[in-house]
Amino acid sequence: MVVWWVTECVSLGFTSLLAPFIFIISGILPVNEALTKFADPIIWIFISGFILAAAFQKCGLDERIAYRLATFYKGNNPKIATFFIASLPVFILSMTGSITASATIVFPFVVAFMKILNIPIGATNRDDANGRKTSNIDTGRPGNTGSRNKESKYAEASFLSLGQAATAGAMLLLISTAPNLIAKSTVEDFVPNETISFTDWFIIGTPHAIVGLLISWTIIFLIIKPEVKSLSASYERFRTGLKSMGKITTEEKTVLCILFAALILWIVPSLLRSFYSDTLNGDVTRTAAANNVSTFFFHNLAQNVPESVPALLIILAIGLIKLRKSKVVNEKVTTITYPLLSWNEMLKAIDWNIVFLFGGGLVLGLGIESSGLALWIGNQISASAGANLTASSIFAISAILGFILSYAASNTASAVIACPIAASLAIGAGFSPIPPIIAAGLGASISSAIPSTTPPMAIIYSSRVVSILNMFKTGMMSDLLRLAILIFIGPILIDLIF
Repeated sequence: MVVWWVTECVSLGFTSLLAPFIFIISGILPVNEALTKFADPIIWIFISGFILAAAFQKCGLDERIAYRLATFYKGNNPKIATFFIASLPVFILSMTGSITASATIVFPFVVAFMKILNIPIGATNRDDANGRKTSNIDTGRPGNTGSRNKESKYAEASFLSLGQAATAGAMLLLISTAPNLIAKSTVEDFVPNETISFTDWFIIGTPHAIVGLLISWTIIFLIIKPEVKSLSASYERFRTGLKSMGKITTEEKTVLCILFAALILWIVPSLLRSFYSDTLNGDVTRTAAANNVSTFFFHNLAQNVPESVPALLIILAIGLIKLRKSKVVNEKVTTITYPLLSWNEMLKAIDWNIVFLFGGGLVLGLGIESSGLALWIGNQISASAGANLTASSIFAISAILGFILSYAASNTASAVIACPIAASLAIGAGFSPIPPIIAAGLGASISSAIPSTTPPMAIIYSSRVVSILNMFKTGMMSDLLRLAILIFIGPILIDLIF
């Protein structure tokens, strides 16, 4: 499957169907387990992301925000402009607790920025009969060529910068991505009375995130030589363009409110789960709820609002909220009511190729675990290393294991598989399992060379300007450098805490 994904001999979504088919007929996975992965909670974040991007494009909010971001940098260097518009915003937003959501939010801003520079890409805007903007995102469906625009290397480099910055942001905070929390949970399982706090992770993971951001951004523009040597639009033009848009419209305000509501629901439960994990392990009884309503409220907010719930909120709000607009027809003022996006507009906005792609990756990870391949890998590593294992070699093996597994499965599945193996290796050799567990968790979040490795890379691939070959070249080079830095610097940072 990985070979088919890299070579693109057939559609990526079509390739993803191989995993459930093979695992079902071979008896490795029952049909219910295999096919339900295509409706996994993380898939709904993808779907909400496509719909949110379409809503941004339709009302013009993406263009307004792109202008605003462009004014932060007053020079005309296209590489630095990409850093401020694509890389830095998504990196900072990874603090929301979801790199998928972060990439989803910033994606339409980069689309709009390319439009401002008159660089055509697969996602464009057009006006409908009522003068409102609608999305025209190339998704490769029947009646759509599904081909990428390969003319602009600058657009390709910018979207790659977005995806890899989001991947680097996975290491920023404890709540930034699932593998970090899996490493924390594994430490608590294997080492009684020990845990990884929010502050601990800030010391351990944040330096890797910042270094990863700078490395990936530098490598992308070293490998991909943009045709844009100087920005065609100046700082003054960006300011003029922003002013020409006038005051923010009701549509834009509504979409912005939906985004902020989703952000709050992404951030607050993640923070509660991180800071108050001990008090959230048990159930809150009715008596406790009666005595402390706030405890009951925050407990349920943390336990029952995973990152897929805000995604559902986005979809429901965009489809159900109705706006009114006055229109003169035959010298009579009539009021029309319309949703932010109609049902058909939502369906057209979703890139089903990417949805199937990531669903197939989740099935592949589940199959690796259920078939016993993960256990076999751990046993082979132990047998090969023999009695010559040192603390540094176990750390390196754990990081490499998490890294390699993430190319065959999602980063979450890779961490689930690699972290316990790392702990077992360390305990068997008589060393503390905490450093290897953290190494496996961080290693699982590095990969960015193919769309199936992590959601942000799948999201940027939907732009239709990124080639798999360039994604693989830039991703593999930055991935290997980040892995080497993890292996050499990681133990030093961990020793500061444990």
